[in-house]
Amino acid sequence: LLGLLLLHLLRAWHGLARARPWLIGLLAWMVLACRPAAVTTLLGAALLVLPLGRVVVQRAALAFGAFVALGVAVSMQLFGTMSPPSVYRAGQFAFDAPLAHVAGVLLSPGRGLWVYSPWIALAIAVALRHAHPLRAWWPAWCALTAFVAQVALLAVFGMWWGSWSYGPRLFAEHAPWFAVLAIEAWAAWQLRPARGDGRLMASVASLAAVLAICTHALGANSLAARHWTGQVHLDESGGGEAWNWRYPQFAAAWLSTPHIPAAALRAGFPRELLRAGMDVAADDPRYE
Repeated sequence: LLGLLLLHLLRAWHGLARARPWLIGLLAWMVLACRPAAVTTLLGAALLVLPLGRVVVQRAALAFGAFVALGVAVSMQLFGTMSPPSVYRAGQFAFDAPLAHVAGVLLSPGRGLWVYSPWIALAIAVALRHAHPLRAWWPAWCALTAFVAQVALLAVFGMWWGSWSYGPRLFAEHAPWFAVLAIEAWAAWQLRPARGDGRLMASVASLAAVLAICTHALGANSLAARHWTGQVHLDESGGGEAWNWRYPQFAAAWLSTPHIPAAALRAGFPRELLRAGMDVAADDPRYE
């Protein structure tokens, strides 16, 4: 849904299609309705609407408001609340270690975005260096704004690691923005004044892409990597096993876990099953 919204906005921004405010409002509301935590992606989309003109902005805002009001009315009728039931609730913010959270979601081996997808860090660096002037590269700066907003949100979110997942799950809804950022960064790089380091950049970009593909392939094909979250301790302080480079999640497929619960061993669970990441049921009578 976000990809469709950005595709429509980018076509309108480049003059390839006429902006349709009702469609902008509908898609933005559908993004928010499907995943309220994706609100930061809509911040970038809202900025991308601004150059389309005051009329488009006003009508898109009215359409979005109308769809939100309709959604609230339906939710009140079905659930008695302004929004449907969700895993998110009030009181999940934690302001004690924002910098640790930022470091964790960007650089830690357990949940670091730039560890699992290093090409994103490269795209950000290239955009910041070459995507100038601002008005000519507006989509790139909208993507950067959405990214910074999400990082700021996770800095004060208690469960910054995203619960049970592989890698930086709470950035998943930003994938369309990362694609836009990469395209804009590549275009800006091609138009840079100095062209003496093209082979170096191509090599670095290729290496970053290969590392990302291999890292995510491990998560898609390894049961041990999938069950890593249940074997380690992650906490709101931003520390915990998310920073354990001796047992990172992407390497769980070939590393023996040092975190086998003593109670599980006493209960007789085979070490090889626990090392493979097999679940130990919390209500199993043998598990103390």
